[in-house]
Amino acid sequence: MKNIIGLLIIAIGLMTFVSCEPIEKRQANRGAVTMADVDKYVSVTPEMRDGKRSNYILLRSEGLQALTQFNYGLGTYVGTNGRVQLVVAGDATIRLTVLSPNGEMLEKDFTVTVDECYDVPPEWALFCGTGSKTWTWNDQLQYVYGNGAQYDHSAPTWWLVPIRDLNGQGAGEGDGATMTFSVNGSALKLNKTSGADAQGSFAFDMSKKMIRNGVTWTIGQLTTRDVSILVGKSRGTFEILTLTDDLLEFAWLTADGNAEFYMFKAVK
Repeated sequence: MKNIIGLLIIAIGLMTFVSCEPIEKRQANRGAVTMADVDKYVSVTPEMRDGKRSNYILLRSEGLQALTQFNYGLGTYVGTNGRVQLVVAGDATIRLTVLSPNGEMLEKDFTVTVDECYDVPPEWALFCGTGSKTWTWNDQLQYVYGNGAQYDHSAPTWWLVPIRDLNGQGAGEGDGATMTFSVNGSALKLNKTSGADAQGSFAFDMSKKMIRNGVTWTIGQLTTRDVSILVGKSRGTFEILTLTDDLLEFAWLTADGNAEFYMFKAVK
Protein backbone atom coordinates (compact mmCIF):
# COMPACT_ATOMS: atom_id res chain seq x y z
CA MET A 1 0.00 0.00 0.00
CA LYS A 2 2.87 2.38 0.90
CA ASN A 3 4.49 1.61 -2.49
CA ILE A 4 1.28 2.50 -4.32
CA ILE A 5 0.95 5.80 -2.43
CA GLY A 6 4.60 6.58 -3.17
CA LEU A 7 4.12 5.95 -6.88
CA LEU A 8 1.04 8.18 -6.91
CA ILE A 9 2.96 11.01 -5.27
CA ILE A 10 5.76 10.69 -7.83
CA ALA A 11 3.26 10.62 -10.73
CA ILE A 12 1.45 13.71 -9.44
CA GLY A 13 4.76 15.51 -9.09
CA LEU A 14 5.73 14.68 -12.67
CA MET A 15 2.33 15.81 -13.98
CA THR A 16 2.61 19.10 -12.09
CA PHE A 17 6.07 19.76 -13.56
CA VAL A 18 4.98 18.94 -17.11
CA SER A 19 1.83 21.08 -16.87
CA CYS A 20 3.74 24.03 -15.44
CA GLU A 21 6.61 23.97 -17.90
CA PRO A 22 4.76 25.71 -20.80
CA ILE A 23 3.54 28.39 -18.38
CA GLU A 24 7.13 29.08 -17.35
CA LYS A 25 8.09 29.44 -21.04
CA ARG A 26 5.26 31.90 -21.66
CA GLN A 27 6.21 33.91 -18.61
CA ALA A 28 9.78 34.12 -19.88
CA ASN A 29 8.45 35.74 -23.08
CA ARG A 30 6.20 38.28 -21.39
CA GLY A 31 7.08 41.82 -22.46
CA ALA A 32 6.50 44.45 -25.11
CA VAL A 33 6.64 43.47 -28.76
CA THR A 34 8.85 45.87 -30.72
CA MET A 35 8.49 47.20 -34.25
CA ALA A 36 11.55 45.14 -35.13
CA ASP A 37 9.56 42.04 -34.11
CA VAL A 38 6.68 43.16 -36.30
CA ASP A 39 8.98 43.72 -39.27
CA LYS A 40 10.44 40.26 -38.77
CA TYR A 41 7.29 38.20 -38.32
CA VAL A 42 4.41 40.08 -39.99
CA SER A 43 3.64 40.17 -43.72
CA VAL A 44 0.72 41.57 -45.70
CA THR A 45 0.90 40.53 -49.35
CA PRO A 46 -1.49 40.24 -52.30
CA GLU A 47 -2.08 36.76 -53.62
CA MET A 48 -0.77 36.46 -57.19
CA ARG A 49 -3.13 35.41 -59.99
CA ASP A 50 -2.26 35.34 -63.68
CA GLY A 51 0.94 37.21 -62.84
CA LYS A 52 -1.04 40.03 -61.21
CA ARG A 53 -1.51 41.16 -57.64
CA SER A 54 -5.07 40.11 -56.83
CA ASN A 55 -7.56 41.50 -54.33
CA TYR A 56 -7.04 38.48 -52.06
CA ILE A 57 -4.64 39.54 -49.32
CA LEU A 58 -2.57 37.10 -47.26
CA LEU A 59 -2.09 38.11 -43.61
CA ARG A 60 0.69 36.45 -41.61
CA SER A 61 1.95 37.03 -38.06
CA GLU A 62 3.11 33.57 -37.04
CA GLY A 63 6.02 33.69 -34.61
CA LEU A 64 5.06 37.03 -33.13
CA GLN A 65 4.47 36.53 -29.41
CA ALA A 66 1.35 38.71 -29.31
CA LEU A 67 -2.27 38.95 -30.39
CA THR A 68 -2.72 40.49 -33.84
CA GLN A 69 -5.68 42.15 -35.52
CA PHE A 70 -5.75 43.35 -39.13
CA ASN A 71 -8.28 46.01 -40.19
CA TYR A 72 -8.69 45.82 -43.98
CA GLY A 73 -11.50 48.35 -44.44
CA LEU A 74 -14.37 45.95 -44.95
CA GLY A 75 -13.81 44.27 -41.61
CA THR A 76 -11.17 42.89 -39.28
CA TYR A 77 -9.24 39.64 -39.10
CA VAL A 78 -7.91 38.39 -35.77
CA GLY A 79 -5.34 35.61 -36.01
CA THR A 80 -1.94 34.66 -37.35
CA ASN A 81 -2.65 33.18 -40.77
CA GLY A 82 -5.55 34.69 -42.74
CA ARG A 83 -6.82 35.51 -46.20
CA VAL A 84 -9.19 38.42 -46.81
CA GLN A 85 -10.75 40.00 -49.88
CA LEU A 86 -10.66 43.63 -51.00
CA VAL A 87 -13.20 44.86 -53.53
CA VAL A 88 -11.48 47.64 -55.50
CA ALA A 89 -8.20 47.84 -57.40
CA GLY A 90 -5.41 50.27 -56.54
CA ASP A 91 -3.63 51.04 -53.28
CA ALA A 92 -5.20 50.06 -49.97
CA THR A 93 -4.09 50.46 -46.37
CA ILE A 94 -4.35 47.59 -43.90
CA ARG A 95 -3.78 48.51 -40.27
CA LEU A 96 -2.20 46.03 -37.89
CA THR A 97 -2.88 46.31 -34.16
CA VAL A 98 -0.64 44.29 -31.85
CA LEU A 99 -1.44 43.51 -28.22
CA SER A 100 1.72 42.49 -26.35
CA PRO A 101 1.64 39.97 -23.49
CA ASN A 102 2.28 42.81 -21.03
CA GLY A 103 -0.79 44.73 -22.28
CA GLU A 104 1.03 47.30 -24.41
CA MET A 105 -0.26 48.02 -27.91
CA LEU A 106 1.31 49.22 -31.11
CA GLU A 107 0.05 49.81 -34.65
CA LYS A 108 1.50 49.68 -38.12
CA ASP A 109 -0.04 50.46 -41.51
CA PHE A 110 0.73 48.26 -44.50
CA THR A 111 0.07 49.50 -48.03
CA VAL A 112 -0.85 46.93 -50.66
CA THR A 113 -1.47 47.42 -54.35
CA VAL A 114 -4.18 45.46 -56.14
CA ASP A 115 -3.77 45.12 -59.91
CA GLU A 116 -6.98 43.23 -60.61
CA CYS A 117 -10.05 42.18 -58.64
CA TYR A 118 -11.56 38.71 -58.73
CA ASP A 119 -14.91 37.38 -57.50
CA VAL A 120 -16.20 40.82 -56.45
CA PRO A 121 -19.96 41.42 -56.61
CA PRO A 122 -20.48 44.19 -59.23
CA GLU A 123 -22.79 46.03 -56.83
CA TRP A 124 -19.75 47.31 -54.91
CA ALA A 125 -18.69 49.36 -57.92
CA LEU A 126 -22.25 50.53 -58.54
CA PHE A 127 -22.72 51.71 -54.94
CA CYS A 128 -19.18 53.00 -54.32
CA GLY A 129 -17.52 53.60 -57.68
CA THR A 130 -13.75 53.18 -57.37
CA GLY A 131 -13.82 53.78 -53.61
CA SER A 132 -16.64 56.15 -52.76
CA LYS A 133 -19.61 57.50 -54.65
CA THR A 134 -22.12 60.25 -53.89
CA TRP A 135 -25.83 60.17 -54.59
CA THR A 136 -28.56 62.82 -54.41
CA TRP A 137 -32.25 63.17 -55.17
CA ASN A 138 -33.15 62.63 -58.81
CA ASP A 139 -34.22 66.12 -59.86
CA GLN A 140 -35.11 64.79 -63.32
CA LEU A 141 -38.27 63.36 -61.77
CA GLN A 142 -41.28 65.39 -60.71
CA TYR A 143 -41.70 63.36 -57.54
CA VAL A 144 -38.82 61.75 -55.67
CA TYR A 145 -40.54 60.43 -52.55
CA GLY A 146 -43.97 59.06 -51.82
CA ASN A 147 -45.87 55.80 -51.70
CA GLY A 148 -47.70 53.19 -53.70
CA ALA A 149 -48.53 49.50 -53.74
CA GLN A 150 -46.04 46.71 -53.26
CA TYR A 151 -45.35 44.83 -56.51
CA ASP A 152 -47.75 47.03 -58.50
CA HIS A 153 -45.72 50.26 -58.29
CA SER A 154 -42.01 51.12 -58.46
CA ALA A 155 -42.21 54.88 -57.93
CA PRO A 156 -44.36 57.36 -55.96
CA THR A 157 -47.94 56.92 -57.18
CA TRP A 158 -50.45 57.98 -54.52
CA TRP A 159 -48.79 60.33 -52.05
CA LEU A 160 -46.42 62.46 -54.12
CA VAL A 161 -43.56 64.56 -52.71
CA PRO A 162 -41.41 66.85 -54.94
CA ILE A 163 -37.88 67.82 -53.95
CA ARG A 164 -38.92 71.24 -52.67
CA ASP A 165 -41.08 69.64 -49.96
CA LEU A 166 -38.59 67.04 -48.70
CA ASN A 167 -37.29 69.07 -45.76
CA GLY A 168 -40.66 68.50 -44.18
CA GLN A 169 -39.79 64.79 -44.10
CA GLY A 170 -36.23 65.18 -42.80
CA ALA A 171 -34.59 68.46 -41.82
CA GLY A 172 -31.62 69.20 -44.05
CA GLU A 173 -32.19 66.03 -46.08
CA GLY A 174 -34.02 67.53 -49.04
CA ASP A 175 -32.83 69.51 -52.05
CA GLY A 176 -29.01 69.70 -52.07
CA ALA A 177 -28.45 66.92 -49.53
CA THR A 178 -26.34 63.95 -50.57
CA MET A 179 -25.32 60.52 -49.29
CA THR A 180 -21.95 58.89 -49.90
CA PHE A 181 -21.31 55.14 -49.98
CA SER A 182 -17.66 54.18 -49.35
CA VAL A 183 -15.86 50.86 -49.58
CA ASN A 184 -13.59 51.68 -46.64
CA GLY A 185 -15.47 50.61 -43.55
CA SER A 186 -18.60 49.96 -45.66
CA ALA A 187 -19.41 53.52 -44.64
CA LEU A 188 -22.55 55.48 -45.43
CA LYS A 189 -22.51 59.22 -44.75
CA LEU A 190 -25.38 61.68 -45.03
CA ASN A 191 -24.25 65.15 -46.05
CA LYS A 192 -27.12 67.35 -44.89
CA THR A 193 -27.74 70.95 -45.93
CA SER A 194 -28.26 71.77 -42.24
CA GLY A 195 -24.67 70.72 -41.47
CA ALA A 196 -25.85 67.98 -39.10
CA ASP A 197 -24.12 65.19 -41.02
CA ALA A 198 -24.54 61.57 -39.92
CA GLN A 199 -22.44 58.49 -40.56
CA GLY A 200 -22.83 54.74 -40.15
CA SER A 201 -22.35 51.65 -42.27
CA PHE A 202 -24.20 49.64 -44.88
CA ALA A 203 -24.46 46.14 -46.28
CA PHE A 204 -26.31 44.65 -49.21
CA ASP A 205 -27.63 41.22 -50.10
CA MET A 206 -28.57 40.74 -53.74
CA SER A 207 -30.01 37.29 -53.05
CA LYS A 208 -32.98 38.86 -51.24
CA LYS A 209 -35.21 39.53 -54.20
CA MET A 210 -38.98 40.01 -54.19
CA ILE A 211 -40.67 38.11 -57.02
CA ARG A 212 -44.35 37.63 -57.75
CA ASN A 213 -45.79 35.55 -60.58
CA GLY A 214 -42.34 35.20 -62.08
CA VAL A 215 -41.80 38.98 -62.21
CA THR A 216 -38.93 40.48 -60.20
CA TRP A 217 -40.00 43.57 -58.28
CA THR A 218 -36.88 44.20 -56.17
CA ILE A 219 -33.37 43.04 -57.02
CA GLY A 220 -31.82 42.97 -53.53
CA GLN A 221 -31.85 44.47 -50.06
CA LEU A 222 -29.87 47.22 -48.37
CA THR A 223 -29.39 47.38 -44.60
CA THR A 224 -27.91 50.32 -42.72
CA ARG A 225 -26.52 50.70 -39.23
CA ASP A 226 -26.29 53.88 -37.10
CA VAL A 227 -27.61 55.89 -40.04
CA SER A 228 -30.33 55.66 -42.69
CA ILE A 229 -30.67 56.87 -46.26
CA LEU A 230 -31.89 60.42 -46.91
CA VAL A 231 -35.37 60.89 -45.40
CA GLY A 232 -35.13 57.29 -44.26
CA LYS A 233 -35.85 58.37 -40.67
CA SER A 234 -34.76 55.54 -38.32
CA ARG A 235 -35.42 52.81 -40.85
CA GLY A 236 -32.61 50.36 -41.50
CA THR A 237 -33.84 47.94 -44.18
CA PHE A 238 -34.73 48.92 -47.75
CA GLU A 239 -35.56 46.92 -50.84
CA ILE A 240 -33.47 47.81 -53.89
CA LEU A 241 -35.60 48.57 -56.93
CA THR A 242 -32.91 49.94 -59.24
CA LEU A 243 -29.11 50.02 -59.03
CA THR A 244 -27.14 51.24 -62.05
CA ASP A 245 -24.20 53.59 -62.60
CA ASP A 246 -26.65 56.48 -62.63
CA LEU A 247 -29.78 55.49 -60.71
CA LEU A 248 -30.44 54.21 -57.18
CA GLU A 249 -34.03 53.59 -56.12
CA PHE A 250 -35.40 52.03 -52.95
CA ALA A 251 -38.69 50.83 -51.49
CA TRP A 252 -39.49 50.63 -47.80
CA LEU A 253 -42.24 48.10 -47.04
CA THR A 254 -45.12 49.26 -44.88
CA ALA A 255 -47.21 47.00 -42.67
CA ASP A 256 -50.36 47.51 -44.76
CA GLY A 257 -48.88 45.96 -47.91
CA ASN A 258 -47.82 49.25 -49.47
CA ALA A 259 -44.39 50.83 -49.89
CA GLU A 260 -42.62 54.17 -49.70
CA PHE A 261 -40.27 55.04 -52.55
CA TYR A 262 -36.96 56.93 -52.69
CA MET A 263 -35.54 58.05 -56.03
CA PHE A 264 -31.84 59.02 -56.30
CA LYS A 265 -29.26 59.70 -58.99
CA ALA A 266 -25.44 59.65 -58.98
CA VAL A 267 -23.63 62.96 -58.53
CA LYS A 268 -21.41 63.50 -61.57
